[in-house]
Amino acid sequence: MIRKDARRRYAAPLLLAVVGLVASCGGDDDDDSSTVTEAPATTAGASDTTSAATTPADTSGDSTATTAAAPDTTAAAGGESACASTGEGGDVTVAAYSFTQSLDPTVAGANGLLGASEMAAIYDTLMQFNTETGEFEPRVAESLEHNDDFTEWTLTLRDGVTFGNGDPLTAADVKASIERHSAEESKSTSKSLVAVISAMEPVDDLTLTFTLSESWPKFPYILTLAPGMITNPRIVTERGADLVSNPTGAGVGPFEFERFAPNEEVVLTPRDDYWGGTVCPSNLRFIAVTGGGQAAYDALSNGEVDVMINRDSRVIAQAKDDGIQGIDYVVSSGWLFALNSGAKGSTPPTADVRIRRAIAAAIDVNTINDRAEDGKGNPTTLAIAPGSILYQDVPGPEYDLEKAKALVEEVKAEGTWDGKIRFQCSPDPLQSEQALTASAMLTAAGFEVEMTTTATIGDMVTKVVGEGDFDISCWGFNTFDSNAWGGLKGVGSAEASNYYGYNDPNMDAALAELKLAPDVDAEKAALVKLQAAWTDTVPHIVLGAADNFVGYADGVEGLTPSADTIILYDQVRAG
Repeated sequence: MIRKDARRRYAAPLLLAVVGLVASCGGDDDDDSSTVTEAPATTAGASDTTSAATTPADTSGDSTATTAAAPDTTAAAGGESACASTGEGGDVTVAAYSFTQSLDPTVAGANGLLGASEMAAIYDTLMQFNTETGEFEPRVAESLEHNDDFTEWTLTLRDGVTFGNGDPLTAADVKASIERHSAEESKSTSKSLVAVISAMEPVDDLTLTFTLSESWPKFPYILTLAPGMITNPRIVTERGADLVSNPTGAGVGPFEFERFAPNEEVVLTPRDDYWGGTVCPSNLRFIAVTGGGQAAYDALSNGEVDVMINRDSRVIAQAKDDGIQGIDYVVSSGWLFALNSGAKGSTPPTADVRIRRAIAAAIDVNTINDRAEDGKGNPTTLAIAPGSILYQDVPGPEYDLEKAKALVEEVKAEGTWDGKIRFQCSPDPLQSEQALTASAMLTAAGFEVEMTTTATIGDMVTKVVGEGDFDISCWGFNTFDSNAWGGLKGVGSAEASNYYGYNDPNMDAALAELKLAPDVDAEKAALVKLQAAWTDTVPHIVLGAADNFVGYADGVEGLTPSADTIILYDQVRAG
């Protein structure tokens, strides 16, 4: 048992603030992607530009968004509903960024780019992340308490919460649901996250204790994602594999399942018995929009959708210039070039820190931003980008062509390296332009660059993760404010996600401190040390942050952001 005087409490606030989140491409966070099979169409009844702040349109031409007042919203966890009656908010249609092929949290991805917002609407989440304060707050949970060393946590559920089929939510249900992610046969993308849980013990119907295998102050993060989306174990048993396309009655969230047509739409209807009170939308639809970021913006502009999720910096800049409001999620280190420091016993030239320093000195990230993103991106050489609530103005690698040339000549003069370096990239247009621009810069510094374009992004990932067969590769880390350690841990020498052979004791020490940081100030202190080690040893070349922009039409309000680009829609009202 946890001593009462040793507990620290995450208590339910009266209001939950609205701000934004983050994501990346091809990168390091093993909780942000999944591979699933398509399900048939199913109908109910069938067997942080200043953190992730809500921002107004930027009319100055500057691509950096500015913080503005959050939309009027009252989250389920505490205050009164923004609507007097269910359905008062009207129909709400969302252009999904990547259409989910599953509505089972153990099968679909764990962030808002791939099905997590849809599933949060059905299942809700035990905790949510306040993107303005950087703190975790209870949602379906009433409280979450921890002992002094963050190895034991006690979850207390709200009384009176029911699944869609009327079953009461119990601590035993939470335990059974989380165990689905950790099961030996599980393919859950959250399996590595829940591995930190060594034991779960229901104390009574509303209380569950967690024992962790190691200290982790960020444990609440897990409960904002798929593991915090509790599935009704009786429905799971009844439905089996069909849960991916028919979760009727399986969640405690504000919406009930209506229809799922793969690569077409997910349709949800509001519950009139939701534990959090009145649900505003009369209908919530997530639709597939093909054609990328421009097509999604066109759909928003012509009234086909009320909300879009966009990652194309050029389209985002245009949308803001046009007066579109939205929520920005800054994905620090979202664009980078991965360097091979000796993965899988290899001996690439980039194993020499002088070569890595030469590459860093040869790369001008501002020019790459101009060429690849028309100057609309968020270029930086820092692991934590401007716009993150964790950002600090500390020294990072700097462009210095003469330094790069001198380092290249120094290593070549030793006679063990001829100046050749391999550079691989995917066929993604933006990444390809980044790579081509960087290749010219490396050539100017004295490198002899051998460029390769893989057939697919998957082939590029295989070269890095599966084979360790690369010198430089287009890449990206998913570094969210909600769990910066999770996005950056791939530079830790003992981490399974270190696919690069990189090893530095100062970096390991900084990562260990970051993982144990109990609050934002402590995270910032650890990140200063991490950046110093990064600048010195150059594990990778950061090009800048990616931006997940959740734009919404005029008159739409009430979006509530949580961790990793998950948007909560129970209080959304369409104009």
